[in-house]
Amino acid sequence: MHQIVSWQRGGDCGGEGSRERRNAALLFEQGWGYKAVSTGLGINRQAVRDWMYAWKAIGTEQCCICSSRHIAYSSEVKLAAVRDRLNGIATVDVMERYGITNRNIVKRWMREFRARGEAAFESRDESMKS
Repeated sequence: MHQIVSWQRGGDCGGEGSRERRNAALLFEQGWGYKAVSTGLGINRQAVRDWMYAWKAIGTEQCCICSSRHIAYSSEVKLAAVRDRLNGIATVDVMERYGITNRNIVKRWMREFRARGEAAFESRDESMKS
């Protein structure tokens, strides 16, 4: 398993957003789909869909952690995730494999890879050498 480079601001940040995520996760556990959860809780459908992907990939507890934290992923994780997607592995499975908290992160890495190839994920130290 590849390692995440660094975490900033971990833990449950409380507040309304955290309660909404927890309620949504509990409904997902009961078999509700994201559309039903969105309607039932009165929350934006796209946000709930993103929460569902995170819940499937990393579970209830991690899904409910404050989303304002920043996670820095290594270039190796980024490239491995992109390669997995290119090999047909589902986004949610890639998220689970590498501990990625949001499907849009994987989508962004795919766009960056298509635009720049592996160079998109060079670390700052490596890119300054060239």
